[in-house]
Amino acid sequence: AGLEPEASVAIWGTNAPQWHISAMAAIVAGAKCAGVYPTDTEEQVIFKVKHSSANLAVVDGAGKTTLLLNRSADLPKLRAVAEYGQAPMSAAEGAAHVGGGDPHGGVRRLTWDALRLEGVPE
Repeated sequence: AGLEPEASVAIWGTNAPQWHISAMAAIVAGAKCAGVYPTDTEEQVIFKVKHSSANLAVVDGAGKTTLLLNRSADLPKLRAVAEYGQAPMSAAEGAAHVGGGDPHGGVRRLTWDALRLEGVPE
């Protein structure tokens, strides 16, 4: 998903295997893990994602994805949002891009399965 050196992965969701997997993957990739509480307000979420220099956010549910994409102008380091759990997006939605901090055209929206395939040799 394009992690930069010293960047972080913001993980916003309830207890699920994907939360733990994302945290361990961030560490193995040399990034920091930045947890976001499910009870945080919108402004707290934006503050944490921005000030942790998150390149990637892993979230549980379309509502959280939508919030981050709608606020992507406030998140200059964010490159992608990967979604797992409740109400997963369709494959077509998973390929959608929204303008934001990415200099190549926007913040990528990924499904959990698509994120897992990032960087896997063909």
